[in-house]
Order: sequence, then C-alpha cells, then structure tokens
Amino acid sequence: MILYRSDADIKSGPKRVDIRSYLVKQECKKKSQVRQAIVQVVFLRTVRHRPRPLDNSETWNNVIVMAKHAQARDRDHETRLIPEISSDKLKAGNVCCINARILDYYLSDILHADQIEYPRLHLVKPDLKRVARDLEPHCNSNRDDKEYLQQFRQNLERAAEMYKNKRTATNKAIGETDILFHYLYESCTSVDAEQTTISADQ
Repeated sequence: MILYRSDADIKSGPKRVDIRSYLVKQECKKKSQVRQAIVQVVFLRTVRHRPRPLDNSETWNNVIVMAKHAQARDRDHETRLIPEISSDKLKAGNVCCINARILDYYLSDILHADQIEYPRLHLVKPDLKRVARDLEPHCNSNRDDKEYLQQFRQNLERAAEMYKNKRTATNKAIGETDILFHYLYESCTSVDAEQTTISADQ
C-alpha cells in the first residue's frame, strides 16, 4: 500500500512511503518517548502506625490482671481457643489483620460491660477499641482472616458444648485476652513508607 504525503510532494514527484513501515516507525517513536518520560515507577506502601495501647505498659498490666482473673476460674488447662501462631509467622504482614478480626469478635461478642466480675475490664475494653479503630483502615477482610476467625469461633462453640455452659467458654476466651494482645503487639508493627523503583527498561 502506498501513502502520498502531501500535494507538494505530488507536484515534485510521487514520493512513495510504505505505510506499514511508516506505522512501525511511529510506534517505535511513541515507545521511545514513553521510556524517556517514565524513567522509573515508584510505589509507596501505606504507612501503618502501631496503635498506641499496644506500647502502653498500663494497658498491658490491665490486660494481664483481667486475663489472670479469668484463668484462675478456669479448670480446663488442656483446651485452647485462639489458634496458635508461630513466632516467624507473627512477623508476616498479613497476620496483623488476622488478629484484628479476632479482636473485633472479642469486642462484639465476648467482652461486655456487665461483666463486672472481671477486674479492669472497664479499662481494657476502651483501649482494645482504640486498637481496633486504628487498624481498621489498613485491614480489608480476606479469606485467611475469615478462616482464622471461623476456627476461633468453632473452638469457642465446641468448648461451650463440652462444658455445657457458654459462660464458662466465654471465661476461657477472656483468659486468653493476654495471648491475643501479645499477638497484636508482635504482628502489628509500624510499617514505614517503602519505595520500590522499577527501571523503564524492564
């Protein structure tokens, strides 16, 4: 196929251009311009600051006092409700949100204001709410979160059936609040803005 550039070219003689070759050159020119304009691509990870209560010694003390009180009332030392997480896995980025889902469940279904028999519950719950609120914008529910929460809920239900008493199972869960708080402390570390550069040649 032949392309005539202009009337002036026609008058001076037909200067023929292979249109396929012409289009290839134009495409190469565009790619070159893009490469020059975009030298690198920068990705910034979202900054997640560790919720303050996790670093507050008073909050830690209140959680431990409350949990110890529940543990003293617990006669079953073989059963565990919160699924165990290895130290290595606690450092993985997604584990924080997994623990945050358990925390949400604690706040909505386990820790209630009328449980006056637990010392310092009235101090612990507001701090745990602060932790949950601070983590919420950074945690989008995914399959791992749901599976972990489901496992915890199943453990709680089985414990209630085994004890034939839901309150006894709830007491065991409260006795494991210190485990949950420790998991949150270990997994929800601060994440600094991190820059990744990709060369335009890639």
